[in-house]
Amino acid sequence: MSWGDTSMWMKKPCEEEQVRLARPLELVSSELYRMLLHELARNHIHPYDVKASGTRDGGGIQIELRYGERFNQLQTACFKREVIEEKPEEAANFFRDVGDEIKKAMISDYFKMMKP
Repeated sequence: MSWGDTSMWMKKPCEEEQVRLARPLELVSSELYRMLLHELARNHIHPYDVKASGTRDGGGIQIELRYGERFNQLQTACFKREVIEEKPEEAANFFRDVGDEIKKAMISDYFKMMKP
């Protein structure tokens, strides 16, 4: 898959990605991590409710967000470095969408836990 102009972010892993060890997102890209924290705070979600990791490759950053009970739900995205620098709103939109999904999952998990 090329990094064409048709999509700035994807919810699937980069095809060019090699098997690499994921590191915490705050170490891979502090700018993306700050965007994530902003969206989590907007939804009143604690950062420890999400496991955010990432890997760098030649063309960008692969992000993996795990959340939900036992961190069993997963969202991924690939961002080109140019997109992060020139159009940060694309990454912010991804984190906004994921933040809404995390909130829904947490509410669902809460009601499952409280169910008699």
